[in-house]
Formats: sequence, structure tokens, C-alpha cells
Amino acid sequence: MSSATPNPVVPTMELARREVRALLSLGLPIVATQLLESGLLFVDGVMAGNAGPDELAGVSLGSAIWMPIFLTITGVLVVLSALVAHAIGEQAPHKAVDQTHQGLWLGVTLGVIGWWICQHGAWFTHFLQVTPDVRTRAEDYLAAVGWSAPAIGLYQPLRSFCEGQARTRQVMMFMALGFLVNIPADYILVFGLGPIQPMGGVGCGWATSLVIWLMVLAAWGYTRVAARKQRLPSLYTERHPPRKDEILRLARLGVPVAMGIFFEASLFSIISLLVSAYGAVVLSGHQIAYILSATTYMVPLSMGMAISVRAGYFLGRKDRAGARLAALSGIAVSVCFAVVAALLILVFRQDIAALYSPDPAVVAVASHLLVMAAIFQLSDAIQASTSGALRGYRDTRAIMLATLLAYWGFGLPLGYMLAKGIWIFPQLGVQGYWSGLIIGLTAAAIFLFTRLWRMSRQPLTDVTATEEPT
Repeated sequence: MSSATPNPVVPTMELARREVRALLSLGLPIVATQLLESGLLFVDGVMAGNAGPDELAGVSLGSAIWMPIFLTITGVLVVLSALVAHAIGEQAPHKAVDQTHQGLWLGVTLGVIGWWICQHGAWFTHFLQVTPDVRTRAEDYLAAVGWSAPAIGLYQPLRSFCEGQARTRQVMMFMALGFLVNIPADYILVFGLGPIQPMGGVGCGWATSLVIWLMVLAAWGYTRVAARKQRLPSLYTERHPPRKDEILRLARLGVPVAMGIFFEASLFSIISLLVSAYGAVVLSGHQIAYILSATTYMVPLSMGMAISVRAGYFLGRKDRAGARLAALSGIAVSVCFAVVAALLILVFRQDIAALYSPDPAVVAVASHLLVMAAIFQLSDAIQASTSGALRGYRDTRAIMLATLLAYWGFGLPLGYMLAKGIWIFPQLGVQGYWSGLIIGLTAAAIFLFTRLWRMSRQPLTDVTATEEPT
């Protein structure tokens, strides 16, 4: 992993350019990986939308329950990338292997829990104001996609092990394989082919499970081959049984991250459930805007992952100035992307909506909501990349507290009041909920960036001492 350690002889702008190049080299494959991952959602949305409004609505409701589960599992384990990078910065690869093994034990446990929740989806859909057909489709989709939860628990630690050692291009290839398989799998299972009967939106869930298990096999194969060629430390020559202290330490770092992700994802999910009362057309339009927002979010989220690895690596080397430079440079890159993304959404919003649904009413609703999605691009980029930087500093509690206050203290209550016209607010309907999203994301961006600014200026011992590996 390259270094951009500050040197008083080198001008500050040149150091920043070097760090941006290092971040892009590390981060662009992660961006591609995340975009391919969001491409799975895009393909699901297109396939389900062309199968009919009820199919898209069913997948939308199922996804509203599934995505918090998926993001919780990955959120707990994503901090492992920074821990692996920290160990590599310390020149302690054995520690990276042990931490990855503990992550695998934790991931399997979380995956089984996620699978069980998905098999009991009726608990969540029973109280929704939707037609029985849409409810049944949502429950069947959940039952199908739930089989991917244990695979996610295995895949994420293997992915973090690679990313923490700057092997992001290989991770991109795992996801590219999954994306290419997902397209024909989605089509065959949704619409049927030969002896395979059409499943509708439920087929998207089965295709997702198939793809993620395939990616587990790809990651397992690569880490074994790379170890034999001495490109990576071996995960398979030594056994590391589960150790309570290490798993709890990983959980203490990862759970606040997962909670922060859960607070944001559940905000979107709760709003999706509330929007379901407006009917299938509005819900479908909302889902289109949500899928696009999730797609653009992948870029600052990916940059946050790259920042996490770079900051963790520098802190492992006891280089506080390098960690701060990596954090601020990565946030600047994310902001530049957000501006471009917002302009593109505003210009092409109707064309984007038409890709998902041929229904003019759905396109009209989605086009209006995409304007609001463009507005919060900047705030979303800042909060996502700053969260990644704080993970590198192991300051994960701040992420949890800031997102709880911003999303559930400000965003959702104000969005609900705007949607329903409560107190002094006008009744805006679905646009009121999206106004709440803008408020919540902006508050989170302000809180998290302020915390990072203060954290990155602290002495190194204050930043890392509380969470040093035992």
C-alpha cells in the first residue's frame, strides 16, 4: 500500500494530489464494486417493473424489510477492513488473519439470524395497508432472498480481508461475476424459460441468493490461490477458533457502524412502508427514486471505504497527519462527484424513470421525487465519506449517535409532519417524506464532519488507545 506521508519539503497541494491518486487507485475498484452491487437492485427493479406494478410493489416492500437486514450484517463487518489495514500498517499480518477468522465466526452467526427473520416475513407485512397479492409477493420475495443472508456473513469478512490489503480490484471481479450471472438468472426466474415456470418478482430473490453464494466461492478460491502464491497471508494454514474477547471487540466497533447504517436504511424503509398507503403507483415511483438514490450513494460510500482503509493504515504506522490528509482528500472527491450526480439527475430524471416502468403515472411520480433526490446528493456524499473516515479512526459510536439524532430525531418526525400537514406544515404527501430525508441527511453531514474535524486534530494516543488490539 503506497504512502503519502507528509513531508515539510513537499508542498501541501502536491501531497494532496498524491493522496487523491492513492485514494482513487484504491477507491475506484470499490466504486465499481458498489455500483455493480447496486446494479443488482437496478436489474431487480427493471425485471419486476416490467412484470407488472404489483410485482414491483411486492419487491419494493420486501426490499424495504430485507435491506436493513443486509446492511446490518455488512455494517457490523465492514469495520474489519480498517482493522486489517491497521494490522498491515503495523506489519502484523498474523493479526489480520486472526481478526478475519473472528469476523467469519461473527458473520455466520449474523447470517443465520438474518435468514430466520426473512423466513418470518409475515410478521412485518401483516400490518401494512396493501392488497393481499402485494403482501404475498413481498413475503415470498423475503423468504427467497433470505437464503443469501448466511452467504453475506461469509463473504463480507473475506472481502474486508482483501480490501484491507488494497486488493480492491479482485473484489471488483467477484462482484462483476455476480452481476453478470444475475442478469440472466433474474430474467429466467422472473419470466420463465423452457421448463422453468415464471415466478414474477419472487424470482429476483432467488437470483440474489444464487449470486451471493457464487461470490462466496469466488472469494474463497482467490484467497486460497493468492496465499499459495504468497500474495496474501494465508487464512487456511492455521485455525483460529472463536474467541469471545475478540468477537466482542469487533462487535463493539461494528455494531455502532451497523446501527448508523440501520438508522439510515430503516429511515428509507419506514418511509417506503408509509408511502405504501398511497397506492401501488406512488409506491412504485418512490421505489424508482429510492433505487437511483441507492445507486448514486454507492460512490461516496465506496470512497468512505477507501478512506477507512487509508486512515487505518496510516494510524497503524502512527502517522496522524497522513490519516487526516487521507480523510479530507477523500471527502473532497466525494463532494465533487455529488455535484455532478445532482446535475445529471436533474437533467435526465424523466429518462431515468422511464427505464424502470412504462407506466406514465409511475414515471410522473418518480420524476418529481428525483428532483428531491438530486438535492440531497451533497449531504449524502459528505455523511457517507465522513463515516468511512471515522471508521478508520475507530470512532464508531459517533456515527451511531449522530445518525440516530439526525434521521430519527429530525428527518422522520419532520417528514411525517410535512406529509400529513401536521401543525403549521402544509400537507405535501410523499414529497413531505422526501423533504424529511433531505433534513436528516443534512443534519448527519454536519454532525459527522464536525466530529471528524475535531477527532483528526487530536494526539494519536487519544485517537487509538481505547480500541487498540489486545
